[in-house]
Amino acid sequence: MTIIESVKNYLLEIADDIIALMEIDSLRPDVAESKTEMMTGLFANQNDIEETYINGDYRRTEYKTLYARQASALDSQRISNQVWYETLRYRVRQNVFDGVLPTLDNDRVCEDINVDSGLYISENIAGVSVYQIRIRIVYKGSL
Repeated sequence: MTIIESVKNYLLEIADDIIALMEIDSLRPDVAESKTEMMTGLFANQNDIEETYINGDYRRTEYKTLYARQASALDSQRISNQVWYETLRYRVRQNVFDGVLPTLDNDRVCEDINVDSGLYISENIAGVSVYQIRIRIVYKGSL
């Protein structure tokens, strides 16, 4: 299982009532313009950091971007979107505090995961916004 699959499964496990991860095409307003419910997708970033130790162990930090397409024309919708973001952020933080971390394979162990950024609007068309949230995962492994 890839890291992004592990993060996706983790988010669905801890927040399945507020998140439904979909494919990128579902986020495009021209593909799903008739839909009003929130749609999300999780994608990898290219700015990963890896520390390799002399014994072959490594510690890797990866960043993933969660895109969320949500209605935002009304003030009440924007407030609801902010509440959704804060709920997701709180759940991730609380689960980490409780020791609940993503399950990784290939002898990799997750050390930390967090919502690493605020709710950023990357696109706004006809009262529907696409928000970006950066998620950071840190794990260790050995070669």
